[in-house]
Amino acid sequence: MVIQHAVEQCEHCQRDLREVPAVERSRRPGFDRPHRPFEVTLHRADAKICRDGHAKTQAAFPPEVSAPVQYGPEIVARIVYLQGYLRLPILRIGAWFREEWQIRLRSGPVMRSIRQVADRGEPIMETVRLALQQDLHTIHADETGMRVRGQWW
Repeated sequence: MVIQHAVEQCEHCQRDLREVPAVERSRRPGFDRPHRPFEVTLHRADAKICRDGHAKTQAAFPPEVSAPVQYGPEIVARIVYLQGYLRLPILRIGAWFREEWQIRLRSGPVMRSIRQVADRGEPIMETVRLALQQDLHTIHADETGMRVRGQWW
């Protein structure tokens, strides 16, 4: 998007300059995250009754559709960033979503999102733990030291 700021009159004599061509043009770009509508995907699962057995069979939802309302990867990533990196409390995360994106996000979905990402990262953390236990030379600390029982270590 380009917004043109035109000179309409001379600042000294107030003469009309709308038809006079510009001799130069200054630029100042502005960056902002565009507001875009949320994409809502409605998951519907059919239920059917067998003609022969008169039993009802319900279609299964995919594993990632486990709660009545789902939040996509962009929202989950933002939740984890706000909590894990910025250390915002759970209620403040809900307030942030309400203020910034007009989404009413309760503490339950926030906690589920954090748990979901933590569970996904657990195998990686276990691999790191095992690698560090096997190679103690990899584990090191800076030279600052610390006090232990009143003595500098």
